[in-house]
Amino acid sequence: MTAYIPQDYIENTRTRFNFYQRLAKCDSIKTIREIEEELTDRFGDIPEEMTNLLYMVEIKLLASGDGVESIFNDSDLVTISFKEGSMPDNRKLIQLMRKAVILGNRQIRLDLDKAGDGWKNLLRQLLEDLSGRATGN
Repeated sequence: MTAYIPQDYIENTRTRFNFYQRLAKCDSIKTIREIEEELTDRFGDIPEEMTNLLYMVEIKLLASGDGVESIFNDSDLVTISFKEGSMPDNRKLIQLMRKAVILGNRQIRLDLDKAGDGWKNLLRQLLEDLSGRATGN
């Protein structure tokens, strides 16, 4: 997934850099949404690369503080790895499971082929449910 602020979307280098800084400091979903609204108001429709960047900031925020060690994409799987002893209670995960979600001892894997085009929303929903934070989507 390509995620950055395109130069032709925000031409001014300093302004682009400021948005990167603001995104790096986001501490709530509400803040991400406010930045998204500001971008649309100031620069028009948000290009795909920028949408992907906003999504990645949201996923990072949702995963923070919940024992998540890493989230990475390898081939057709997105893997959420948990710190030792931090794997969520499987009873809670049972309600999240769909054919695309594979549970391990310290990992939850999302099969992108089985999840289809909705994999981003499924990953967001999985992390929302684990963290108890709602994104409003």
